[in-house]
Amino acid sequence: MKQPSAISTLFALIIGLFFLTFSQTIAAQSALDGFNPNANGTIRTFAIQADGKILIGGEFTTVSGVARNRIARLNADGTLDMTFDPNANNSVFSMAVQSDGKILAGGNFTSVSPNGGATVTRNNIARFNPDGTLDTTFDPNSNGEFFSIVVQSDGKILMGGNFTSVAPNGGATVTRNYIARFNANGTLDTAFDPNASGLVYSIAVQSNGKILIGGDFSSITPNGGAGFIRNRIARLNIDGTLDTVFNPNSSGGILSIAVQADGKVLAGGQFISIGGQPRNNIARLDAVTGLADSFDPSTDEIVWSIVVQSDGKILAGGSFTSVAPNGGATVIRNHIARFNLDGTLDTPFNPNVDNQVDSMAVQSDGKILVGGKFNTIGGQPRNRIARLERDGTLDQTLNLSTIGSFVLAIAVQTNGKVLIGGTFSNVLGVARNNIARLNADGTLDTAFNPNANNIIDSIAVQADGQILTSGQFTNIGGQTRNRIARLNSVTGAADSFDPDANNFVVAIAVQPDGKILVGGFFTNIGGQTRNRIARLDPVTGLADSFDPNANNIVLSIATQSDGKILAAGFFTNIGGQTRNRIARLNSDGTPDLGFNPNANSQVYSIAVQSDGKVIAGGIFTNIGGQPRNRIARLEATTGAADSFDPNANNVVWSIAVQADGKVLAGGAFTNIGGQPRNRLARLDGTTNLADSFNPNVDNEVDSIAVLADGKILVGGQFTNIGGQSRSLFARLSNDTAALSTLAVTQTTLTLTRDGSGAQFARVIFEQSTDNGANWTLLGTATNSLTDCGLWIADCGLQNKIPFAPNAAGYTLAGQNIPTGQNVLIRARGFYRTGFQTGSETTEEKVQIAFIFPVLAANVSVSGRVMTANRNGLRNAIVNLTDSNGISRSVRTGSFGYYSFDDVEVGETYIIAVGSKRFVFSPKVIQVNDNIADLDFTAQ
Repeated sequence: MKQPSAISTLFALIIGLFFLTFSQTIAAQSALDGFNPNANGTIRTFAIQADGKILIGGEFTTVSGVARNRIARLNADGTLDMTFDPNANNSVFSMAVQSDGKILAGGNFTSVSPNGGATVTRNNIARFNPDGTLDTTFDPNSNGEFFSIVVQSDGKILMGGNFTSVAPNGGATVTRNYIARFNANGTLDTAFDPNASGLVYSIAVQSNGKILIGGDFSSITPNGGAGFIRNRIARLNIDGTLDTVFNPNSSGGILSIAVQADGKVLAGGQFISIGGQPRNNIARLDAVTGLADSFDPSTDEIVWSIVVQSDGKILAGGSFTSVAPNGGATVIRNHIARFNLDGTLDTPFNPNVDNQVDSMAVQSDGKILVGGKFNTIGGQPRNRIARLERDGTLDQTLNLSTIGSFVLAIAVQTNGKVLIGGTFSNVLGVARNNIARLNADGTLDTAFNPNANNIIDSIAVQADGQILTSGQFTNIGGQTRNRIARLNSVTGAADSFDPDANNFVVAIAVQPDGKILVGGFFTNIGGQTRNRIARLDPVTGLADSFDPNANNIVLSIATQSDGKILAAGFFTNIGGQTRNRIARLNSDGTPDLGFNPNANSQVYSIAVQSDGKVIAGGIFTNIGGQPRNRIARLEATTGAADSFDPNANNVVWSIAVQADGKVLAGGAFTNIGGQPRNRLARLDGTTNLADSFNPNVDNEVDSIAVLADGKILVGGQFTNIGGQSRSLFARLSNDTAALSTLAVTQTTLTLTRDGSGAQFARVIFEQSTDNGANWTLLGTATNSLTDCGLWIADCGLQNKIPFAPNAAGYTLAGQNIPTGQNVLIRARGFYRTGFQTGSETTEEKVQIAFIFPVLAANVSVSGRVMTANRNGLRNAIVNLTDSNGISRSVRTGSFGYYSFDDVEVGETYIIAVGSKRFVFSPKVIQVNDNIADLDFTAQ
């Protein structure tokens, strides 16, 4: 091998340092916002860290053109994390992240050389610290590959693969056939030894701690005991003994296992029968018995990966090119497909991958990571790794090229489509007058064309998906509509809603009850005299009794979670009270007398934080009783300015608040937060300082919106942003992931958000018991901000580092979610976007929940053992065995009767006399209510 010269080595080092500096400088705000890591070898596995960074493992040696041997870490935007380089000498097949952030990697490597350091022997598995250095205390040292790694809730580590022995941490060699469990310190859990007869490819842990394993074995001989036939799939109790009731008996290898919320088990691989039914390569199994249910997607080739989305839909990836769901027609699906809960195909989802999909993962924002052997996906080049939008389209760079004049209004639909309005005449070379809609992948939605004849200032999406828009037009959606209209969500045609404003309408906000608040220049709207602010009936468009009567222009409106209404603009009197440029109104239009920030000049933009505090932007230099230049944060009760003081040197037009408490500001400034920042900045919510986010925009930023994935939409008068040529509209990457969790119990729903996603002014919760066909409103959440990040259970305690200074929480208590069935829970968050925050966006998160019934602690089980002529048999031994293998026995009495007390409801039991047995699982509610008699006829 030719050795590099000193000069070439130095040159490479300089280039590497330049790349590192460059990526750290612009990665957070690049207008090259598409996800394209470009690996040169197969991606076998993903693991997503708590902070949203993405770990990848496989057979690659470069990622994004940089040397990375078989393991790498990507930032949330898809750029390479230059600080992390474990450097394995052979393939990585599996990864997992521990609760302390340490990273487990398994495969068939024999050494690692972390971060350019010394080579260290590690046979097939290693553990790395979060910075990529080796955890030297952990060395299981197996004699064969690891295909699956799962971390239990107690921190113990399950590993499956093609090994037959381990020698942990330099100790003695111990036989372990294809599956083992290690303690967190790397020592072997000696009590756990399922002893499979062949390869274990996949492991999944159920919510009750039981362990599902799939592979190519034919028997399990647990913990040195008796052997059991188990063909390629089995379930183990926590102690490694076999769950004898669960026996799907697959005809071929099981390569992937996933568990639904209701406990049912999804299995993928290469089989033609499983669970007692013909099933081609994918099946769903009963949670107790392992029998296959009616779910039958039927792929024509191997299923390598199965993932269950939070909404219950099922992703399958593999070698297949077609599916024939539930005995129906064959449909082309190249290497990836998505199925509904009933096994039918999710037909709009069709990424069309050109080669095998080996691995998938779903991010917190719902986007889908896909890895494998492919080179194209969705018709675009993507080498072995790609990220899909929730609808299956490719995550790619958005570039609308020249679109005309300004983009003022931005609103995002719950399906990820983006509505834009302003003063333009074409989008992507297609005629679009002042309003258009983009698909989630940035292409033009050609079906939607309202064709407004003048400027669009604001857009808001109603709960039913219909689109409200306002501005300076007099014709839109094929109808005469003066300055405000409602458009069909598919075509953009105007419906009968016609408030007929006599002057410009520049702000729209929708109340929880569906009524529509509007602000602007008008003095007549909805058939009534209304000066610059009004509330409209959502059906008729008529103005109701709400009449604050502002004496000058209202530019911005926002609703609080308590129903109160914020208004900002040019006015000095509103609701019959002196209020300079900003006010808060009660729901009846009267002013909130305790709130009076008294700005000394115009307030253009207002946004409400989750804790109720109000961020204001404009041209003022004094507000809330303090000198504050053009941006301030006001206390929720009084409107007094708090310590947040970024001190912008020019106008702030638009504001957006991230879930982690950081504040995006756009305008005409060149200095803000103590730093030179041209027209767009991100401010720390605590220190006021501008962080590293620096897109360096060459002209005014008028509008901002934060997408569900944390990317940032920006409209304005610029031609260059984030180091790229972009005319008036752009989408920027974000260095921080958008994180969210939805926790569901029978009584309480909690949405928690952190990172770069939007912070919501209010959140409503809904439920559906018919798989989303109909939704029932449950209520409006209570909002909060916490001092600890989303991923911290006990903030400030040992080894717990908050991901962000704040996390936004939204809680709805006092519920009664139905039990014993799949229920969809939907959280809908509302936040302000666009020019002067005059538009409104709705974002939703849907999660399937299965609440197991609260059952009695125990019941009694009784029955009778009889002779062939139906006489009771005395002194017969009856055995009762639970799923952990624990047995107890009783003898029958004079007439053959027996009884067992304290039988746990919901557990699975075998009750047996001689060779005869029943398998049952008590489900009755009443304590000590007898199960139906379990009678035996003795042989």
